[in-house]
Amino acid sequence: MIKPKKASAWAWIPTLYFAEGLPYVELNNTYGFIDKSSIEVIPFIYDGVGNFNEGLARVNKDGKWGFIDTHGALVIDYLYTQVGSFCDGYAPIAQDFGGVLRWGIIDLKGEIVIPFEYDYIYPIRKE
Repeated sequence: MIKPKKASAWAWIPTLYFAEGLPYVELNNTYGFIDKSSIEVIPFIYDGVGNFNEGLARVNKDGKWGFIDTHGALVIDYLYTQVGSFCDGYAPIAQDFGGVLRWGIIDLKGEIVIPFEYDYIYPIRKE
């Protein structure tokens, strides 16, 4: 656990990884992001989050996932049942179709490049 340098009430920092300079933190069952000085830079308004990758972090509100940038602006709307992190410009995303989860892939603009046809898609990485 990292102790903040500034007076705060962070519940915990789940990772020591300062992904793109902004680790996520939980406070009162919500998540937000702080900087290396323990200053809140993205408010605690999310039900779930992931680390920043390629300038975007996955965030959950009201049961749906989308992506924000390092300023907290919503870049890809809350549309998905599950999502993975971006890698090499692509992220796996899933939708529930009547109780059946189907996976596809989006690019950094949120455009679907592989439709929701697969039972699962593993993380993507160029070699």
